Amino acid sequence: MLRHRNIILLLLMIFIGYSCNSSSSSNQVSQKATQLSRSEAAPTQVIVEPVKEGLPVVKEGDSIIVVRSDNTRQVIQVLVGESSVQESTIPGYSQVMTGLVVRVSDGDTVVLLDAEKTQHRIRLDGIDCPESKQSFGSKATQFVRDKIGNETVNVHYNKKDRYGRVLGVVVTQEGENINEALLANGLAWHYKYYNDNPVYAKLEQEAKDKKLNLWSEKNPIEPYEFRKMKKKK
Repeated sequence: MLRHRNIILLLLMIFIGYSCNSSSSSNQVSQKATQLSRSEAAPTQVIVEPVKEGLPVVKEGDSIIVVRSDNTRQVIQVLVGESSVQESTIPGYSQVMTGLVVRVSDGDTVVLLDAEKTQHRIRLDGIDCPESKQSFGSKATQFVRDKIGNETVNVHYNKKDRYGRVLGVVVTQEGENINEALLANGLAWHYKYYNDNPVYAKLEQEAKDKKLNLWSEKNPIEPYEFRKMKKKK
Protein backbone atom coordinates (compact mmCIF):
# COMPACT_ATOMS: atom_id res chain seq x y z
CA MET A 1 0.00 0.00 0.00
CA LEU A 2 2.81 2.38 0.94
CA ARG A 3 4.55 1.63 -2.33
CA HIS A 4 1.41 2.42 -4.32
CA ARG A 5 0.99 5.67 -2.40
CA ASN A 6 4.56 6.70 -3.20
CA ILE A 7 4.02 5.98 -6.91
CA ILE A 8 0.86 8.11 -6.92
CA LEU A 9 2.67 10.96 -5.16
CA LEU A 10 5.51 10.73 -7.68
CA LEU A 11 3.07 10.85 -10.59
CA LEU A 12 1.31 13.88 -9.05
CA MET A 13 4.63 15.71 -8.64
CA ILE A 14 5.56 15.03 -12.28
CA PHE A 15 2.13 16.24 -13.46
CA ILE A 16 2.30 19.43 -11.37
CA GLY A 17 5.81 20.16 -12.60
CA TYR A 18 4.74 19.71 -16.22
CA SER A 19 1.75 22.00 -15.71
CA CYS A 20 3.92 24.75 -14.23
CA ASN A 21 6.43 24.50 -17.06
CA SER A 22 3.63 24.50 -19.62
CA SER A 23 2.03 27.55 -17.99
CA SER A 24 5.40 29.34 -17.86
CA SER A 25 6.04 28.56 -21.54
CA SER A 26 2.58 29.78 -22.48
CA ASN A 27 3.16 33.01 -20.59
CA GLN A 28 6.49 33.48 -22.34
CA VAL A 29 4.90 32.87 -25.73
CA SER A 30 2.08 35.27 -24.90
CA GLN A 31 4.53 37.95 -23.73
CA LYS A 32 6.63 37.46 -26.88
CA ALA A 33 3.57 37.81 -29.10
CA THR A 34 2.59 41.02 -27.27
CA GLN A 35 6.08 42.44 -27.72
CA LEU A 36 6.06 41.60 -31.42
CA SER A 37 2.65 43.14 -31.95
CA ARG A 38 3.79 46.34 -30.22
CA SER A 39 7.00 46.52 -32.23
CA GLU A 40 5.20 46.29 -35.59
CA ALA A 41 4.58 49.71 -37.21
CA ALA A 42 0.99 50.79 -36.88
CA PRO A 43 -0.73 51.90 -40.08
CA THR A 44 -0.85 55.63 -40.79
CA GLN A 45 -4.02 57.25 -39.54
CA VAL A 46 -5.74 60.16 -41.25
CA ILE A 47 -7.83 62.46 -39.09
CA VAL A 48 -10.21 64.70 -41.01
CA GLU A 49 -12.84 67.00 -39.57
CA PRO A 50 -15.76 67.38 -39.92
CA VAL A 51 -16.97 63.79 -40.32
CA LYS A 52 -20.43 63.06 -41.74
CA GLU A 53 -22.15 59.66 -41.57
CA GLY A 54 -18.88 57.97 -40.68
CA LEU A 55 -17.01 59.18 -43.77
CA PRO A 56 -14.46 62.05 -43.86
CA VAL A 57 -15.71 65.16 -45.65
CA VAL A 58 -12.80 66.94 -47.33
CA LYS A 59 -13.18 70.30 -49.01
CA GLU A 60 -10.91 73.14 -50.08
CA GLY A 61 -9.23 74.77 -47.11
CA ASP A 62 -9.47 71.71 -44.81
CA SER A 63 -6.35 70.44 -43.08
CA ILE A 64 -5.63 66.70 -43.07
CA ILE A 65 -3.62 65.59 -40.02
CA VAL A 66 -1.53 62.51 -40.80
CA VAL A 67 -0.56 60.60 -37.63
CA ARG A 68 2.44 58.35 -38.20
CA SER A 69 3.45 55.23 -36.26
CA ASP A 70 6.02 57.20 -34.23
CA ASN A 71 3.26 59.65 -33.18
CA THR A 72 4.67 62.49 -35.31
CA ARG A 73 2.09 64.52 -37.20
CA GLN A 74 2.04 66.23 -40.57
CA VAL A 75 -0.60 68.74 -41.64
CA ILE A 76 -1.59 68.74 -45.32
CA GLN A 77 -3.87 71.47 -46.67
CA VAL A 78 -6.45 70.59 -49.30
CA LEU A 79 -6.45 73.03 -52.22
CA VAL A 80 -8.77 71.64 -54.87
CA GLY A 81 -10.63 68.48 -55.86
CA GLU A 82 -8.52 65.63 -57.14
CA SER A 83 -10.14 65.53 -60.59
CA SER A 84 -9.03 69.13 -61.28
CA VAL A 85 -5.40 68.62 -60.27
CA GLN A 86 -2.56 67.14 -62.29
CA GLU A 87 1.22 67.21 -62.08
CA SER A 88 2.79 70.44 -63.37
CA THR A 89 5.31 70.44 -66.21
CA ILE A 90 6.65 73.94 -65.41
CA PRO A 91 9.89 73.91 -63.37
CA GLY A 92 9.34 75.20 -59.86
CA TYR A 93 5.65 74.26 -59.74
CA SER A 94 4.30 70.89 -58.64
CA GLN A 95 0.61 70.94 -59.59
CA VAL A 96 -1.70 72.27 -62.29
CA MET A 97 -5.44 72.84 -62.24
CA THR A 98 -7.65 73.46 -65.25
CA GLY A 99 -10.67 75.71 -65.29
CA LEU A 100 -12.63 78.53 -66.88
CA VAL A 101 -11.65 82.15 -66.22
CA VAL A 102 -14.96 83.68 -65.08
CA ARG A 103 -13.61 87.03 -63.95
CA VAL A 104 -10.55 89.22 -64.48
CA SER A 105 -10.18 91.38 -61.37
CA ASP A 106 -7.06 93.18 -62.56
CA GLY A 107 -3.89 92.50 -64.54
CA ASP A 108 -2.50 89.93 -62.14
CA THR A 109 -5.63 88.52 -60.47
CA VAL A 110 -8.31 86.32 -62.05
CA VAL A 111 -11.06 83.98 -60.82
CA LEU A 112 -11.08 80.38 -62.06
CA LEU A 113 -14.04 77.97 -62.04
CA ASP A 114 -12.85 74.35 -61.84
CA ALA A 115 -14.53 71.08 -62.89
CA GLU A 116 -16.19 70.74 -59.46
CA LYS A 117 -17.79 74.20 -59.92
CA THR A 118 -15.53 75.67 -57.24
CA GLN A 119 -14.14 79.16 -57.73
CA HIS A 120 -10.48 79.94 -57.04
CA ARG A 121 -8.83 83.35 -56.90
CA ILE A 122 -5.59 83.17 -58.86
CA ARG A 123 -2.72 85.61 -58.28
CA LEU A 124 -0.25 85.49 -61.19
CA ASP A 125 3.00 84.50 -59.51
CA GLY A 126 6.28 86.37 -59.96
CA ILE A 127 4.84 89.52 -61.55
CA ASP A 128 3.17 92.72 -60.36
CA CYS A 129 0.85 94.68 -62.64
CA PRO A 130 0.10 98.39 -62.16
CA GLU A 131 -2.70 99.12 -59.69
CA SER A 132 -6.05 100.24 -61.11
CA LYS A 133 -5.29 103.88 -60.18
CA GLN A 134 -1.84 103.77 -61.75
CA SER A 135 -0.95 104.42 -65.36
CA PHE A 136 -1.47 101.34 -67.54
CA GLY A 137 -3.39 99.56 -64.77
CA SER A 138 -6.58 99.46 -66.86
CA LYS A 139 -4.62 98.49 -69.95
CA ALA A 140 -3.03 95.52 -68.17
CA THR A 141 -6.46 94.38 -66.99
CA GLN A 142 -7.91 94.64 -70.50
CA PHE A 143 -4.91 92.80 -71.94
CA VAL A 144 -5.58 89.81 -69.66
CA ARG A 145 -9.33 89.98 -70.30
CA ASP A 146 -8.75 89.86 -74.07
CA LYS A 147 -6.35 86.94 -73.70
CA ILE A 148 -8.16 84.63 -71.29
CA GLY A 149 -11.56 86.09 -70.33
CA ASN A 150 -14.14 83.25 -70.52
CA GLU A 151 -11.39 80.93 -71.71
CA THR A 152 -10.20 77.59 -70.29
CA VAL A 153 -6.66 77.80 -68.93
CA ASN A 154 -4.15 75.79 -66.92
CA VAL A 155 -2.81 77.22 -63.67
CA HIS A 156 0.54 75.84 -62.48
CA TYR A 157 1.01 76.38 -58.75
CA ASN A 158 2.44 75.26 -55.42
CA LYS A 159 0.64 77.18 -52.70
CA LYS A 160 -1.65 80.02 -51.66
CA ASP A 161 -0.69 83.46 -50.40
CA ARG A 162 -1.80 84.97 -47.09
CA TYR A 163 -4.99 86.26 -48.73
CA GLY A 164 -6.05 82.77 -49.79
CA ARG A 165 -5.22 83.26 -53.47
CA VAL A 166 -3.55 80.50 -55.46
CA LEU A 167 -0.11 81.69 -56.60
CA GLY A 168 0.36 80.41 -60.11
CA VAL A 169 1.40 80.66 -63.72
CA VAL A 170 -1.52 80.93 -66.15
CA VAL A 171 -1.10 79.16 -69.48
CA THR A 172 -3.65 79.15 -72.31
CA GLN A 173 -4.76 76.00 -74.14
CA GLU A 174 -2.50 77.11 -77.00
CA GLY A 175 0.49 77.20 -74.62
CA GLU A 176 0.87 80.97 -74.15
CA ASN A 177 2.26 81.93 -70.74
CA ILE A 178 0.24 84.97 -69.58
CA ASN A 179 2.69 85.89 -66.81
CA GLU A 180 5.46 86.15 -69.38
CA ALA A 181 3.22 87.90 -71.93
CA LEU A 182 2.48 90.73 -69.48
CA LEU A 183 6.18 91.24 -68.81
CA ALA A 184 7.10 91.09 -72.50
CA ASN A 185 4.51 93.75 -73.32
CA GLY A 186 5.61 96.16 -70.60
CA LEU A 187 2.43 95.72 -68.57
CA ALA A 188 3.97 94.23 -65.44
CA TRP A 189 7.03 94.39 -63.24
CA HIS A 190 9.07 91.36 -62.33
CA TYR A 191 8.10 90.88 -58.66
CA LYS A 192 11.70 90.28 -57.62
CA TYR A 193 11.03 90.76 -53.90
CA TYR A 194 9.56 87.25 -53.91
CA ASN A 195 10.70 85.77 -57.22
CA ASP A 196 14.14 85.26 -58.82
CA ASN A 197 13.07 83.77 -62.17
CA PRO A 198 15.82 84.78 -64.68
CA VAL A 199 13.39 84.54 -67.62
CA TYR A 200 11.11 87.10 -65.99
CA ALA A 201 14.06 89.42 -65.33
CA LYS A 202 15.13 89.17 -68.98
CA LEU A 203 11.62 89.84 -70.32
CA GLU A 204 11.28 92.90 -68.09
CA GLN A 205 14.63 94.29 -69.25
CA GLU A 206 13.76 93.77 -72.92
CA ALA A 207 10.46 95.65 -72.45
CA LYS A 208 12.36 98.45 -70.71
CA ASP A 209 14.82 98.72 -73.59
CA LYS A 210 11.94 98.98 -76.06
CA LYS A 211 10.10 101.50 -73.78
CA LEU A 212 6.90 99.49 -74.04
CA ASN A 213 3.79 100.76 -72.23
CA LEU A 214 4.64 101.49 -68.57
CA TRP A 215 8.33 101.78 -69.49
CA SER A 216 7.48 104.69 -71.81
CA GLU A 217 7.12 106.85 -68.70
CA LYS A 218 10.13 108.65 -67.23
CA ASN A 219 9.75 107.39 -63.69
CA PRO A 220 7.16 104.62 -63.47
CA ILE A 221 6.28 103.81 -59.86
CA GLU A 222 6.45 100.16 -58.99
CA PRO A 223 3.12 98.84 -57.60
CA TYR A 224 4.97 97.55 -54.53
CA GLU A 225 6.12 101.09 -53.73
CA PHE A 226 2.74 102.55 -54.72
CA ARG A 227 0.98 100.35 -52.18
CA LYS A 228 3.46 101.29 -49.46
CA MET A 229 2.85 104.98 -50.16
CA LYS A 230 -0.93 104.47 -49.88
CA LYS A 231 -0.54 102.70 -46.54
CA LYS A 232 1.48 105.59 -45.11
CA LYS A 233 -1.36 107.99 -45.98
